[in-house]
Formats: sequence, C-alpha cells, structure tokens
Amino acid sequence: MDASGKPKAILKRHEWKSLATDRVVLVPGPESEIEIVRWIFKQFVKGKLEVEIARALNQRGVLTDLDQPWTIASVRSILTHEKYIGNNVWNRTSERLHRNRVKNPPSAWIRAANVSTPLVSRKLFERARAVAQARASRISNEEMLVDAESHIRRARLHGNPF
Repeated sequence: MDASGKPKAILKRHEWKSLATDRVVLVPGPESEIEIVRWIFKQFVKGKLEVEIARALNQRGVLTDLDQPWTIASVRSILTHEKYIGNNVWNRTSERLHRNRVKNPPSAWIRAANVSTPLVSRKLFERARAVAQARASRISNEEMLVDAESHIRRARLHGNPF
C-alpha cells in the first residue's frame, strides 16, 4: 500500500516494497491454498503422519508454494508456523557479519499476535502442536526394551520364532 493506504501491487516471492512510505499488508492467499492448509491441520490431528499427508498431497498432484512436491519438512512447516493463526514472529535466527546463522531461543523471538486473518483456529493449531509434542517425546531405553520384549512374545505366540 502507498502512504495514503491505497493498494499498489501484490508482492511475489522475494519481492520487497520499494519506498519507505509504502506498507505491506498481509492477506490470505487463494481459497484453494487455504483449503490445503486447513486439510493438512485436520489430517494431522486425526492421526495422520507428516509423511502420509505429504504422500496424499503428492498423489493428488498438489505442489507447495515453491512449486515443489511435498515433503515431511514442508508439511511440518505448515503445522508449526504461527502465521496460520494470524501471528507474525521475528528474530528466530540471527546472523552477524562474517558469522554463521544461529537459531535464537524462543524466549528471544519477537511475536506480534493477531496481525493477519487466521486460516485455522487457535484451538486446532494448539491441538496440532500437542500431537507433534506427544509424538516427539522420547522413551527411555528400559521402556523400549520392555516394548520390544512384548512384541517378541506376541510374535512367538502366533508362531513366528524370529
């Protein structure tokens, strides 16, 4: 938008505003893309894995915003990005001159809440976050051995001697 608030243009990927007086306003994308984002969240909270979601989208011929096939990482990016609930988050990484980029801790992130139209509800986003955290939890070696032993016992009961 220009200084008077009139829309000037829709910026494409890697395009920047040209004047200091211009402002960038975030708006939802095409309805077809919004539906894909919502579908991804719904599938994930229903129990689908990221790989299953990516496979389904690729089988349907749906490409990412970068015109590439879906991957586990691209699905996970959708599920974890707060822009889908209307937030902007900055300062996730830092890069000083002649230094490598480093990830900043979440406590250093700068968050502006409710700055754009949410595409999914906060409740759905939080449910997806909870599912992801539950899946990421690690079990101890002892728990893993107990689980493996029970699988072996069940297999032997059904005639599989390993």
